[in-house]
Amino acid sequence: MNKKEVALKRFNEQGGNCAQAVLAAFGPELGLEEKACLNLASCFGAGLGRLGLTCGAATGACMVLGLRHGEEMNEGSQGRDKLYGRVQEFSRRFCARFGNLDCATLTGCDLTSAEGRKSFADRGLHQGLCAGLVAGAVEILEEMPDKQ
Repeated sequence: MNKKEVALKRFNEQGGNCAQAVLAAFGPELGLEEKACLNLASCFGAGLGRLGLTCGAATGACMVLGLRHGEEMNEGSQGRDKLYGRVQEFSRRFCARFGNLDCATLTGCDLTSAEGRKSFADRGLHQGLCAGLVAGAVEILEEMPDKQ
């Protein structure tokens, strides 16, 4: 299976949230065991624990960027600029594709309320929109160059 298939299987069939799905698709090859990926990303789904903030697929992708390139932080301000530039580039691409990074804006739901979660479920957003966000985050990560 390719990374997108791994992420979507985790998201759609194995009960993972969007952040877990993205991180677990990349983490093992970057030295983080799958269980650690799932634990680390567990609180980031639905825009940080259902707060509707930054989309979990995007935060999972940022964790992947940290695993790939976090050592750049040891290079001083230039390294920090490179690493943060990668996050900004991912965010630019994600917003270009989906229109926003904000979970509440993307879903149109207040996931902190029972009504918002019902609307989310009734509209099939998990299998529709959010699965697409997970797939898109994985695709963007695969498109991004390793060097900047």
